[in-house]
Amino acid sequence: MLHFRYNRTENRIRLFLTDWVREEGRQLATGEWEITSMLTHSMIASLSNSSRQYVTDFLNALRKQGVLRYDRRRMVIQRLDLL
Repeated sequence: MLHFRYNRTENRIRLFLTDWVREEGRQLATGEWEITSMLTHSMIASLSNSSRQYVTDFLNALRKQGVLRYDRRRMVIQRLDLL
């Protein structure tokens, strides 16, 4: 986690999501990764040293790009290679 402070905000969030999916996620038969231990955008912001609004905007951008989808119960990383 020490490497976060040396990266741009976007990279810190990407690194956090990658670490999170590797620690908490499980791979589905489709090749996608699912995380069911959801964190709020505020929690993700705090853990990645960014703002809640930036996290929300960034996750929405990743959703529009087809990289991930999420709701209140889970997050599915559809394209881990693009994260």
